[in-house]
Amino acid sequence: PMERAVPIKELFSQVYAGKVPRGELPHFAQRLRHRKALSKVRRLVRSTHLALNWLRDTLPPGSTVLDIGCGTGCLLDELRSHGYNAIGVEPAELPVSILRREGFQVWNGTIEDYPLSWPEPNAVTCFNMLHHLPDPLGFFRHIHARFPQAPLLIAFAGGSACAADGVVSKRIGLSPPRNLSEWTRQALEQALSRAGYQATVSELPSTAGDLAAGAIESFYLSSGNILNYFLWLFMGQSLNDSIQDRIAHFPLNFRQRLRRLTGLPCLIWAVAQPADS
Repeated sequence: PMERAVPIKELFSQVYAGKVPRGELPHFAQRLRHRKALSKVRRLVRSTHLALNWLRDTLPPGSTVLDIGCGTGCLLDELRSHGYNAIGVEPAELPVSILRREGFQVWNGTIEDYPLSWPEPNAVTCFNMLHHLPDPLGFFRHIHARFPQAPLLIAFAGGSACAADGVVSKRIGLSPPRNLSEWTRQALEQALSRAGYQATVSELPSTAGDLAAGAIESFYLSSGNILNYFLWLFMGQSLNDSIQDRIAHFPLNFRQRLRRLTGLPCLIWAVAQPADS
């Protein structure tokens, strides 16, 4: 993994407060602002269905599921609505305060400082966050040591098709501080094995639900840009950061949509069981 100058807790607290420059970690503040609507949208995505199906087949209702890097809490909402005791870990202060007001038990920090007095989960989820970590292998090893009986569910965009976009992603600002690593199925299998897990890792194509969710989310995240464009056009105000982000991200977004339509692998999904359990 590459390095990041700012500690993860400080960085993501700034990100969700909208204080990080464009091109580094765009749209986090907007996602938090539209949290309730986007939480419903996330019900459409494949990774959510995979997680819920696995949990229904494995754990009884009322089981505790810990979501690490829970962000705006979309997965927590789904877990709670399906009868699980959904708890989270999130380094950013603002989303944690919002989720706590909604009744969720969320630790403001990292898994490394998760309190010993807090609940022991029956399963752990890590969705769309591995690329933010400075030491992913150490992260997996800490989860295994801290929760030696808990299976680990992992999902994120990646795979052989996504790897082809590496040059594009570096050019448009998806390198540090946002992305510290890129993952393939084989790399994840090796990391989990070295951390003490037996893992089943798959590359899966996106579904119609993923496409629909992406389109709806793009509308919410673009609505402010449309207003800003008209302000710039008719009132002479300078083109702001978010507009420039959308222009810069267009080539990657187009390639991602095209890849999804062709059915190429775009999701890495893993179920990891502690090897000694």
